[in-house]
Amino acid sequence: MIADADGQYLKAKIEADVYFEQQQLLAQAIKAEGIADAKGIQEMNTALSGSGGKAIVKLKIAEALQDKHIMLMPTSEGGMNLKTTNMNQLIDTMGIKSLSKKP
Repeated sequence: MIADADGQYLKAKIEADVYFEQQQLLAQAIKAEGIADAKGIQEMNTALSGSGGKAIVKLKIAEALQDKHIMLMPTSEGGMNLKTTNMNQLIDTMGIKSLSKKP
């Protein structure tokens, strides 16, 4: 009986040690991945802070805005207050008005 209990104890201890080792390796892998990501971001920041960085950022913004419809709204004094304007309703109204105009 004692030998059987000792065997079960050793088996459980070995399983726990294996699980612990697996979790340690997983934690090390996650840490290494985080460090690599951080270094990549630092290198990207260094590259973008150089002479061509502004051009690269402008190019990415231009690519993101490509094929997007941009509408300018009046915001001067006495104009509409965009803070309280329901933009969805305004766009719907403007869209309906544009459809009703004769070409």
